[in-house]
Amino acid sequence: MIGALQSSIVKERNARLTWEQKLRKDTANVLNNLRQNLKEQFTQYVSVYEENHKKTDTSIKQLYKSISLIEKSVDATKHGLEHILQAEIKAVVSTQSTGPKQNTF
Repeated sequence: MIGALQSSIVKERNARLTWEQKLRKDTANVLNNLRQNLKEQFTQYVSVYEENHKKTDTSIKQLYKSISLIEKSVDATKHGLEHILQAEIKAVVSTQSTGPKQNTF
């Protein structure tokens, strides 16, 4: 009877140890899979972030170029308007000092 009881205890203990080993192995596999998935997701996230960062940098550079072109256009327009205004002033001053010019045909 004691031999049967001891045999039963040994079988129970071996079954528990086998179950614990399987549980450890399964847990290790799950953790490794999670680790690998997280690594892949992080790598993908970094890749997308870097690509978006490059696009943003390019967009900002293009924006600065556009602003520069607009500033040059505004300066050119201002310069042209100043010349037109000075020509008009000269014409008015010339007309006032000599009187209206008459066409001679």
